[in-house]
Amino acid sequence: LGLSHSPSMVFFDEAGKEVLRIDALVLNQRMARALGYVLDKAYLQDIPFQRYTREKSLERMKTGK
Repeated sequence: LGLSHSPSMVFFDEAGKEVLRIDALVLNQRMARALGYVLDKAYLQDIPFQRYTREKSLERMKTGK
């Protein structure tokens, strides 16, 4: 898979296609966003991970949660 850092996580869809890769130590919030991105299947709507995280952050600021 060409992973260069540890720890590393690679997420795949049901067809075995890679949808997201994290190959660095990340904070809890970024890991939670990565899991949400995969579980929400945002990649199927061609939403880049950075846009997904930005939108979720804006939602959180609006709701205060």
